Amino acid sequence: MSATAISAAIQLRRARKVPLLSGELSGERLVLVDLAPAFGAPRRARATRPAASKVLPEREFDVPSLHAMDADVKVNVRRAELGRLFAQPLEPLQGDLSLAAAC
Repeated sequence: MSATAISAAIQLRRARKVPLLSGELSGERLVLVDLAPAFGAPRRARATRPAASKVLPEREFDVPSLHAMDADVKVNVRRAELGRLFAQPLEPLQGDLSLAAAC
C-alpha cells in the first residue's frame, strides 16, 4: 500500500452566499502526516519520518476562517494512520465532515 493511494472528487460552489465545498475522499491508505503541507508545513522527503511528537505543523489553527465556507465531504478510507494520535490505525475510517454557517 502506498500513501498516495488516496483520491478525492471535490467541488467548490461559489455561487451561493456562503461557498460550499462538497465531495468524497476515498482510498486504501491515509497517512495524516502526508497532509501536513496542506496546512503550511514544508514538504518532507519520503524517506524521513516525522518527529515522534509532531504530526501537524506548529502554528495556530485559524478557526474563524472556517466560517468562510460550508462543507459536506464524505470520507471512506480503508486504513487511516494518524501517527501518535492513536496507538493503532483506524480500519476502516468512514464518516461525513460537515461545516455549516451559524445562523
